[in-house]
Order: sequence, then structure tokens, then C-alpha cells
Amino acid sequence: MAPEERREQILQVATRIFRTRHYGDVSLDEIAESAGIARGLINHHFGTKRDLYVEVVRRFMQVPEMPVPDYVHGATLRDRMDQSVGAWLATIERNRDLWSDSVRGAGLGDPEVARITEEAREVGAVRSAQIMGLGPVDELTPERLGMLRAWGALSEGAIIQWLEYGRLTREQVHHLVVETGARLAEGLMDEFAEAIGEGGR
Repeated sequence: MAPEERREQILQVATRIFRTRHYGDVSLDEIAESAGIARGLINHHFGTKRDLYVEVVRRFMQVPEMPVPDYVHGATLRDRMDQSVGAWLATIERNRDLWSDSVRGAGLGDPEVARITEEAREVGAVRSAQIMGLGPVDELTPERLGMLRAWGALSEGAIIQWLEYGRLTREQVHHLVVETGARLAEGLMDEFAEAIGEGGR
């Protein structure tokens, strides 16, 4: 294979393994065997296991374009959120251990993984504002963006209760995330903004 093709092959195999196995349970020897290559090729293209893992997380955490346009003819707020949240949860379920390690810092507590995850959360908050139809995103006040980030943290917490503890089902998480987000967009955010003050008021 050409170098770029080999690198892509290794990334795909590593992603497939990390998505259902925690970082500490995976070895480079296992990845090399699954890829049908010598371990030295992984070291050549990526360096260490940590370096390979960071690249897997970087690719996984790239927030895709919104699965639902912010305004679809005839689509309600809940329609848009229902489709968007459903696609998000499906992606997380397919990559449950990779997602869990990334958001909970299990991948060695790595600062680069933390930075990638934090950037993805910020982009996710902006995309959520677009899906909710909250107006021009660049006009969101810091307080409103902060509320969206807090809603995102609640959503992550609910997913952990589903995946890690089994206290919630995927359907219950879906309903919780959609309903809390919809109510935030339908007026709760305005109420909170007035209560806490905006722009230093």
C-alpha cells in the first residue's frame, strides 16, 4: 500500500477495536494482528499507542454537519431535535467505549484528548443552537452559550447513566435530551437569561 493508504487502514482497524474496547484493554500487537501487518508499521506511521489513540479520537470527535437542517419546511422543533438526537445516540452506541473513554478522560487522562473533546463539545453547542433555531449563532450571548453547554453536559450524563450504569434506556435518554432541549429553546432559556442577567447586567 501507499503510505497514506496504509495509514488509513491502520486508523480504520484501530477505530473498529477502540469503539468497543476501552483504551487499557487494547494493545498495538492486537491492532497489528487485526490489520495483518507488523507492529513496526504502526510505530512508523503513528509512533506510540497513545499517538494512534489520539488520532482515532480526533477523527471520531469531528462533529459532522447537522443531520437535520436548521429549518425544514413543515418540520417542528421537536422533529428536528428528534432526528438529530437519534442520529447522535446511534453514533455513540456504535462507538460506546471510544466515546466513554473520550468524555470521561479514561484514555490516560490525556490533555490532547481532553482538548479535542472540549472543542467537539463547543462545536456541538453551536450546532444545537442552529437545530433549535435560536437565531444567528454569532449573536448568542456567553450566558446562552453557557446554558447550551450545560444542557450538553446533562445529555452526556444521561448517556453515561444508560451506557455505564443501565439506569436509563436509550429511548429514555432520547426523550430526556429532546424534551429538555426543546423546552430550553421554547422559552426556558429566555427565563433563565432574565433570572441570571446577561452581558454583565
